[in-house]
Amino acid sequence: MNILVVYDSYFGNTERIALAIKDSISEKNHVIIKKISNFADKDLAGIELIVIGSPTRAFRPTEVIRKFLKKIDIKKYKWIAFDTGVNPDLINSKILKLMVKNFGYAAPYMAKIIKKSGGKMLLEPETFFVIGNEGPLVKGEIDRFQKWFNSLNL
Repeated sequence: MNILVVYDSYFGNTERIALAIKDSISEKNHVIIKKISNFADKDLAGIELIVIGSPTRAFRPTEVIRKFLKKIDIKKYKWIAFDTGVNPDLINSKILKLMVKNFGYAAPYMAKIIKKSGGKMLLEPETFFVIGNEGPLVKGEIDRFQKWFNSLNL
């Protein structure tokens, strides 16, 4: 399968998750990993699956990721969406818990756009947690990502 991993990252946490795909995929698949700022339309040639990742910013994906989803023909591809964000349980914030409960994270937001536009999600969207606003990733999140991603058996 030809897979494009396209992501945005502010502090490197989402990038670490995106790069972990290299260690999670069998050699029979061809993977291209692109930070959204380096993405070009030609990167879509022959692609069957797009893995999209974004940090959660104001309970949504970054603006450049939202623009990418608006310009692409979503229904042509299979999709997986992930994000990185703060776990309110780890910082014991009632306000953040309430905000997350009401507004959520970036990955479900992206999945909603993808499904509404006719794209097929292969996995439920997933959030991988960081410590504080800038990270690092919570211990074990790379392993949790690999287990989640490998459930596809690609």
